Amino acid sequence: MTNDYLYDPQIGSELLTTEQAADYLGYHYASVRHIVSEGGLKPCAQAGKTLLFRKSALRDYKVSRKGTETAEIRTELDSIPEGTTASIEVGGSFLVEKYKRSNFTWSDIPKVRADANAKHKKDMPFTIKVRTPDGSFWKIEHEPETLLEKVFQKLSGKKKGK
Repeated sequence: MTNDYLYDPQIGSELLTTEQAADYLGYHYASVRHIVSEGGLKPCAQAGKTLLFRKSALRDYKVSRKGTETAEIRTELDSIPEGTTASIEVGGSFLVEKYKRSNFTWSDIPKVRADANAKHKKDMPFTIKVRTPDGSFWKIEHEPETLLEKVFQKLSGKKKGK
């Protein structure tokens, strides 16, 4: 395989051909075509008979299929593209605070929670909407345990999620 990837300047993402995608995933070329026909992967473009895939979409597929992340994938996931922005909303049924953070990284998530909790002196719900330069979008929500849930757990002796 050649490492000459196509690059789409409009979305700021590397594009891989079907053959390159197969190599990246560790599959045979025909297997990638089969996965596409079954709806497991969606190419972002097509040039003649050549399907083109975003490398980020292939990485996400790889993680979802393995269920665990290799060190290589973890590094890719941790190093989100430069210029990633996040809109952060902290509050419950009424909006308490809304702000943006540029050059957002995954390690900022615990910082957002700690900042909100320190400022409001309690565990606050928040939503983080992350947008990368390639157009990808994530929404991360944190809902603290309600008083009713705490009372139920105390009375039943059960832990959440069991």
